[in-house]
Amino acid sequence: MFIAADTAKADLIAEIAGGIIVIGVIVFLIWLRKRSRTMEKNQAEMTQPETVHAYVAALNKREVLGKREYFVHFFTDDGREIRLSVTRPAYKALKKTELCFDDPRRVTHTRQSGMLTYQGIDLISFENDPE
Repeated sequence: MFIAADTAKADLIAEIAGGIIVIGVIVFLIWLRKRSRTMEKNQAEMTQPETVHAYVAALNKREVLGKREYFVHFFTDDGREIRLSVTRPAYKALKKTELCFDDPRRVTHTRQSGMLTYQGIDLISFENDPE
């Protein structure tokens, strides 16, 4: 009798915890989408190109209605995040990173950094730092 009651309580707690996790994930995704749209809106209002020193933080692609879009996230030296729309060739060029074999026990990707020129949400140029 007591085992059945304990099992029912455990099942109820598991369902509540699962529901809280699902709601948390949904809220987080909504917040992330809103943040992304706000950043894009602020960047789209730029009228003059800006050149800053930045590094490639992430590469994303998404498909909407059969059309694939490519994005690159940059972080500037002053801590700003810049998300730019790029063409497929530019995406592939930025996707190529060199491997660093300085420590034989650990192989890492070298972070691409350089001078970024952009206007709004469009990448104008990215020149890697000389080695």
